[in-house]
Amino acid sequence: MKTFICSSLAFLALLSVITVNCFYINRVADRLESDLVSMTEPASAEQPLLILKDYWERNKALVGLSVSFEEVHNMTEYLLELQIAAREQDTLEFERSRALALNAAAELRRLEQFGLANLL
Repeated sequence: MKTFICSSLAFLALLSVITVNCFYINRVADRLESDLVSMTEPASAEQPLLILKDYWERNKALVGLSVSFEEVHNMTEYLLELQIAAREQDTLEFERSRALALNAAAELRRLEQFGLANLL
């Protein structure tokens, strides 16, 4: 009976960690997406991008514990490209980089959703 109780408690602790992780990753992805969507012009995006890049740098280590290195690296790279496009006032490159960064944020979220597709 003690073994069953210990294994049940370990299972509940594991479920709790998975749930908290899911909410955390989704919260980070929400912030990335909402900030990226609000950036429509390169001229006004430099300061918000600095803030968003700082937010990402503070959170990417924890995100990287459960999301693959490739996805974390992609988001970092796209934010850097977006920052360069905003600095150079290149509208086409800015839109391209913003679309890639939005896709990377959606990918972060997709990898952490509860569902049958993620279990297979």
